[in-house]
Amino acid sequence: MNRLKYPQKFALVSLLFCLPLAWLVYLLWSELQIKSEFTRKELMGTEYLRRIRQLNELLPQIEFLSQSDPDRHLSLQELKQQQANIEQAIAALAEIDQQLGQNLQTSEQFRQVSKSWQAFKATQTTGDQAKQLQNYAAMLDQLNRLMTQVGNGSNLILDPQLNSYYLASSVLIHLPHIQNVQNRLRILEKQKSIQANSAVFRLNNSIAQQKEAERRAAFSILLGSLQEDQQALKQALTFASQGQDNTAVRELTTDLQQLSDLLNWQRVEIEQWFNSKSQPQSTPAIKSIDTLLTLSFQLWDRVIPELENVLQHRLQGYTQQQQMIALFILIILILVIYLFSSFYQSVMQTVQGLEVAAQVMAEGKIEYDLKLRTQDELAQVVRSFNKIAAALVRSEQAVKQLNQRLTADNLAMRAKLEILRQIQQLILPNPEELEAIEGLDIAGYMEPADEVGGDYYDVLYDNGVVTIGIGDVTGHGLESSILMVMTQTAVRTLKEVREVDPVRFLDTLNRTIYKNVKRMNSKKNLTLVILNYAQGQLSISGQHEEAIVVREGGAIERIDTIDLGFPIALDAKIADFINHTLVTLHPGDGVVLYTDGITEAEDMNRNQYGIEKLCDMISQNWHRSAQEIKEAVISDVRHHIGVQKVFDDITLLVLKRQPSSLNPGHESVNNSPEFVKNGLQV
Repeated sequence: MNRLKYPQKFALVSLLFCLPLAWLVYLLWSELQIKSEFTRKELMGTEYLRRIRQLNELLPQIEFLSQSDPDRHLSLQELKQQQANIEQAIAALAEIDQQLGQNLQTSEQFRQVSKSWQAFKATQTTGDQAKQLQNYAAMLDQLNRLMTQVGNGSNLILDPQLNSYYLASSVLIHLPHIQNVQNRLRILEKQKSIQANSAVFRLNNSIAQQKEAERRAAFSILLGSLQEDQQALKQALTFASQGQDNTAVRELTTDLQQLSDLLNWQRVEIEQWFNSKSQPQSTPAIKSIDTLLTLSFQLWDRVIPELENVLQHRLQGYTQQQQMIALFILIILILVIYLFSSFYQSVMQTVQGLEVAAQVMAEGKIEYDLKLRTQDELAQVVRSFNKIAAALVRSEQAVKQLNQRLTADNLAMRAKLEILRQIQQLILPNPEELEAIEGLDIAGYMEPADEVGGDYYDVLYDNGVVTIGIGDVTGHGLESSILMVMTQTAVRTLKEVREVDPVRFLDTLNRTIYKNVKRMNSKKNLTLVILNYAQGQLSISGQHEEAIVVREGGAIERIDTIDLGFPIALDAKIADFINHTLVTLHPGDGVVLYTDGITEAEDMNRNQYGIEKLCDMISQNWHRSAQEIKEAVISDVRHHIGVQKVFDDITLLVLKRQPSSLNPGHESVNNSPEFVKNGLQV
């Protein structure tokens, strides 16, 4: 704590106080956010269910109309109308699925519903009623699966709040079950009517009695299921309505009571029919089915808005709680800032007085009497200031003398670096040397990022062979530049002793540089590629950036050198990693070498120049001379960099075989069988 300033101390104390509070607020905010998202997803589910509701009402009518009927012409007309209505309902459902299907994960189930509907329509043209009923059952099953997925995907069936859970279960489970039972009752009654008009049943009384027994059994099963759903629905809606007294709830309760009364009457009538010995042509209470279905859908239409109202009210509550949390955080922040600023101003008044006194004393005015109106521990500093006033003056004089010596040393170091920079420039190939090489047009460029750089390139011509080297030492500065000079010397030496085997060449050079680097106690290393050219054949060995081979028309071929060598001075033995490749250069062809200072040059937005842009510039300017190609590339790189600082050395070498000239060193090459033997076929 003693190392902290007063504002930092106060900030630390405030932070230690606020962190637990902030953590609790974060947890509460996150919980409210999760609940809000949960509720929003439930509202998506209610919106989706509104579109399913019409299909739930229309599909059973399709089944009812598809049954054989004496008035077939009337049924077909109604069937076509209902089919058109279902097409509109499916289109509306497709629209809402496109909006919410991804969130609710209902797209697959909706596709199955649509597929089942198409299959159902296809069977109507065949007249196969059994197949129609099978496809209808499949479609109804897929629609139930879709509703189930809506309930699961929208969290409606998982709602932990009991009032909204019971409302959701009413529209997802109980009311659809009641509607399904009513539709089954209506279908059974229509089948009885069709059978009564059938000649087979009129002539065979035993078959008619058997069918009637089966129908009574089906009625009994449906009646039991209907009673369970009625009780569950009444219980769910009664619980969901508790504690609420508004118009919507009263209307919902009224509709529920009407539906329950009519269901009770229907059940009593059917039970009396079971107990009677006579068999009337139509089952009692069948005519109430349409009314029951209308009431059930009317109740469904009232439950959905009530459910949405509950969810919207809950969502508003979450939003209000989040707003209260935000207001609480704002008040806490204002209070902390106020206390912090008040404390800071109090401390800074004392600190500013000390700063003025220190400035006066530093100027050598020892007679200055420092007086501060403070009663805290800072008053001890006043006595310390008066004691060290003379020492400050002496220290200032000593610092001035030291600065003078450092300035002189810096000037000497800058002069030495300038000499080293000049040495680097002097050992580079001059234009006269490059022009003296017949048959080749060569241009080179190197610019260090600092006073001295770590990039290397050289062009050597001896015994009819042009040897080209380019490398990049890690980093830049004094050590890198020394390693660059050593590399140039080693390459020149190996060239003079006419070492042409690429493995021995690079292995010897690596051991030489490696031992020097170890002696220097340095961790520098470099990438290096060596090219040997004679009579249109180019041998490439060593690991560096890609070698760009350019054909006469500007076509680019990029040669990856990663498998042709190993970084120099990184390991003592690299012979096993060295390889070489041959490239034929026809008149007008050439090769471009570079260091990563070009491809990794960055603009103000940290965008790199890149190998693709470099290749494009070379290709576009290949019809020009090597010097003009070099100038075009460097100009484009400079334009890309703009006012950004140059972070790395920039080196570029362009070699282009001239179209109508003899190859350099023709006679000498023919007299160098060892060069031919080691890979460069002349």
